[in-house]
Amino acid sequence: MGGRRFHRLRPRHPAQDGDQVMNRRFFIKSAMAGVVAASPLMQFAKAAPGKIMKGYQSAPDAGFARKTMRLVAGDVPKGFRGTYFLNGPAKHDRGGERYEHWFDGDGMVHAFRFGDEGATHEGRFVETPKFIEEREAGRFIYPTFGTIPENPGPITGPDDINAANISVLSVGDQIWALWEGGSPTALRPDDLSTEGFVTLGEGLKGVPVSAHPRVDTDGVIWSFGNAAMSGQLLLYKIMPDGSLAKFKVLNDLPHSMVHDFTMSERYLIVGFAPFLAENNDGAYLDRFNWHGDQARQYVVIDKESFEIVRRYELPAGFVFHHSPAWEEKDGTIRFGACTYKNADIMLVDTRAIMKGDVYAGNNHAVFEAVTLYPDGRAVATTDGGAAEFPVADPRLAGKASTTFHIGRQKAENYLSNTLFARNEAGDVTGSWAASADTEMGEHVAVPKAGGGVWLIGTEFDAARGRTLVSLFDGDALSAGPRAVWEAPQTLPVPLHGTWVGA
Repeated sequence: MGGRRFHRLRPRHPAQDGDQVMNRRFFIKSAMAGVVAASPLMQFAKAAPGKIMKGYQSAPDAGFARKTMRLVAGDVPKGFRGTYFLNGPAKHDRGGERYEHWFDGDGMVHAFRFGDEGATHEGRFVETPKFIEEREAGRFIYPTFGTIPENPGPITGPDDINAANISVLSVGDQIWALWEGGSPTALRPDDLSTEGFVTLGEGLKGVPVSAHPRVDTDGVIWSFGNAAMSGQLLLYKIMPDGSLAKFKVLNDLPHSMVHDFTMSERYLIVGFAPFLAENNDGAYLDRFNWHGDQARQYVVIDKESFEIVRRYELPAGFVFHHSPAWEEKDGTIRFGACTYKNADIMLVDTRAIMKGDVYAGNNHAVFEAVTLYPDGRAVATTDGGAAEFPVADPRLAGKASTTFHIGRQKAENYLSNTLFARNEAGDVTGSWAASADTEMGEHVAVPKAGGGVWLIGTEFDAARGRTLVSLFDGDALSAGPRAVWEAPQTLPVPLHGTWVGA
């Protein structure tokens, strides 16, 4: 392989927990079984015309150099200083071929920096071995989440196809670009240059680490890895400096696709939708089938022992994201779930967007208030309101708090153009809607001195073909954005981000 040398990083203080040592070959086999099996090739989508398509075009391989962002509305709050890091798929086309699924594209990490000199933006691709090899070859080589290219290359482990394209996490003096099926990738926060894969401990090279960790009030990072093909869940306790404190494998769990979990003061709560891995044909997504007649399951895991203490069932539903959980005095656990009626968001919508097609109607997530009682009962109620990408004040992890979501203002809208606030009971307490042709991204919570949060995130203005960065006051959401900047260029629509204060 040509280009810059890609090395792998080890933690500074590897954990000595005996549970961490594992058979790496087994996980490579279970995570990647059949990815390049002799199955029919998936056809590449043809990019269709339409204003939405500009947000799903590929960024240039060289990325975006640091440039000033123009403040187009409002004013910047005094003392607002720091960096908003954001990750998402950004290489959708190469060599005349186009990926079939939004989640296939190679990850680009963006840095929106706010300081005394104003606001700037820059973006760089995460230079994984996959990205480097395909850039030099001028074509897609490796299978991805939803697409198998022509003449796919051989795979020796999950990180051979690591796209590093879902989320980003601040760990010690690094930024980690997170995928779902393999290692985190370390980046330098000052220039977004790639340093290499992070191996958390002995025997954990290339083992799945979630793209949706939870950070406790003391900075401890709780995460998981999902080995859906084998029905195993991998649990991680990671210290703020990136060293592994505890690791354990849980067996005999549903063979479900899991993106997120939630966390209370004492427990980790993991949900398993009836979207189950059942075959070895086609791309990874094609292994899964939806079973609407089966229950959605939740397991409650003790943080100290990593043991399952209770199990629950709810009616079928597909969930990407959960809002933070908290416990009541009697042991009742409450949290919010952004629930789809089925898995069409994965099987249909996120494929259709690559052709410029979007859908109105009821195929979007609604907010569910979930209650898990100590006696084993589980109840989920909903007001039918749209909700996705929930965030909350990070200082209140494990406690009841206001949460913020994006969603459709009306069912007939085809984009999620509205930001909502919900109190701990799940009631909507405020909202603000952009134009109907705007796709609002996740808005992360930035703690304010004295309490409360700012919310910062991107908006894709499809009508004008531009990317905006908007800042809201969480205590006055309905007043609209406090400040809005325009990015120097239109950015591929991203996924998850994080804020690092100055």
